[in-house]
Amino acid sequence: MQHILNNIKRIRESQKLTQADMGKGLGVSRVQYTNIESGSSSLTMDRMQDIANILDVDVEKLMQKPAAKVISFVNRKGGVGKSTMTVLFSAALAEWTNYKVLVIDTDSQSTVARLAEEEEISFDVMSFNFDDSHTPIRDFLKLIERKSKEYNLILIDTQGSFSDGQATNTILSVSDVCVIPIQATQPAVQSTLTTLVSLPEIAEGRKEEGKSFQALGIVNQKTRTNEHKIVKDLDGQFGMKVLDSALSNLVRYHRELALAKPICNKEDEDEFVDLFNELVKELGL
Repeated sequence: MQHILNNIKRIRESQKLTQADMGKGLGVSRVQYTNIESGSSSLTMDRMQDIANILDVDVEKLMQKPAAKVISFVNRKGGVGKSTMTVLFSAALAEWTNYKVLVIDTDSQSTVARLAEEEEISFDVMSFNFDDSHTPIRDFLKLIERKSKEYNLILIDTQGSFSDGQATNTILSVSDVCVIPIQATQPAVQSTLTTLVSLPEIAEGRKEEGKSFQALGIVNQKTRTNEHKIVKDLDGQFGMKVLDSALSNLVRYHRELALAKPICNKEDEDEFVDLFNELVKELGL
């Protein structure tokens, strides 16, 4: 039922309809409609058909359970914050949205998986080691195919470097969105360029399969140095969009890193909230 409510909200918002508009169309108050969309009130088939009529879509579209959106965190350079961002966003997505979240840790350091063992969390985390299988590529693709039917969002933490290019390309090939953490240092920027070179081929391959691909750059060590200006110059290169929001103090996020709860409250005036909201908008969530 939750995926139906998510579909209704997503389609309503895409058509720029308010909950008051929906209530008026159904002949109920805004509060009554809000209770329907939040799941507090029951949603009958007749009411679902009425909602479909207002949204001008088939009721089957409201009932359709979409495959999970796959988001990978990738950069050729190790230590730029891939695992940190995976943890930050998975905790926030699980707490601040209605989506069912799975994190797959493919990094040999297993940062995310280790945290999951130490904390009580509201979403699922699993490890996948490409070195532990005789047929790792096939096994990974089967895993994604299976888990895509069980979850709304799958976040993948990748290895610290492209030590296994085939594994990384496989992860990218199943990703709807590739998030690239960028530090404002010359070595990190150069390594990021090496990462970006592979993206057009990935995007073209997914396009041939009728699938979309986004590459989003996030600056996670914002400074006023010349290197930071170079980072902004990466915007648009090889299809990557650099988000306006950034994380200025990476030390803070390392120090307070946790899966059990987001690093701050959603209502806080915080740079992470700004970044989260911008990312969610880009993802179409």
